Amino acid sequence: MIKNKMSAQEQTKTTIVLDATEFDDFSLCPFRWHAIHELHLAPRDPNVVFERGGLLHDILEKYYLLRRDSGLPQQEIIEECVQHGRAKALDYTSVSVQETSDTLFQFREYARYYENEAWIPLFVEQPFFKQIYEDNELIIAAAGKPDLIFKYAGTNHVAVCDHKRMSRKTEYSMLRNQFMLYALAIGTDTVIANKVGFQKTVKIEERFQRQSFIYHPSLLEEFKQDFIFKAKQLVIHQQEKIYPRERTSCEKYSGCFLQKFCTTRPEAREFLIGGEYRIIDRAWDVSARLEETGGAKTNVIT
Repeated sequence: MIKNKMSAQEQTKTTIVLDATEFDDFSLCPFRWHAIHELHLAPRDPNVVFERGGLLHDILEKYYLLRRDSGLPQQEIIEECVQHGRAKALDYTSVSVQETSDTLFQFREYARYYENEAWIPLFVEQPFFKQIYEDNELIIAAAGKPDLIFKYAGTNHVAVCDHKRMSRKTEYSMLRNQFMLYALAIGTDTVIANKVGFQKTVKIEERFQRQSFIYHPSLLEEFKQDFIFKAKQLVIHQQEKIYPRERTSCEKYSGCFLQKFCTTRPEAREFLIGGEYRIIDRAWDVSARLEETGGAKTNVIT
């Protein structure tokens, strides 16, 4: 997201706010960033995998809010979360009744498995806005909404947790943009990938695993410089209204959903809207949500 603002000296500065998804998309392909974040293109059909993960995230959000604020016994918290999950499942049109049942079952297993965890929730799904660079012409900020920010009982050590719904065993890289952005913006060295496995033939201790990443300040400084450089590149692309396609990325990750759009003649692409593609609102966009509140800096986590 790019906008202009007036400084105290009444000079216009360009402000760019990027979250991890935007940073990923731009790094993969400038046109992909433009299509998703400016044209708001999305596949015609809802992403089933995304919606399954969304339901689990809704339930875990409720769970950690209740653990933080309610003072209820664990079993009552679990039952409130199950009822919440049943209601939220109605929002996900591509999630079947059986998939909802599976999600609720795995949540119950998760809550019992980690009942005595030494995590004290601090912020749950709380958006942040963190300025990381400024010069005479440009302000660059990072935005995001971590699933959970917590501290370990008996310490002041703050960490970030990101919930991951797993259908198979996966090991994440500590170089993942999302994790490094969270660590940099929140000011912590610790990020946890909280894996909730849905494998039916795997033991519970293998389904529920937490992969920890500890970042040295020098690594986060490298990431910060990369982030600033990419943001400056994005400003140039938007000023010039040129978004080149990175064609070596078209086949990555099972193929980009924009391939049909990009291989159609430019003058015919508008006819793909409503058929191959749909226009979505910006409700999921963290940067947009911060801007629309009119008070992004009130949402800063420090």
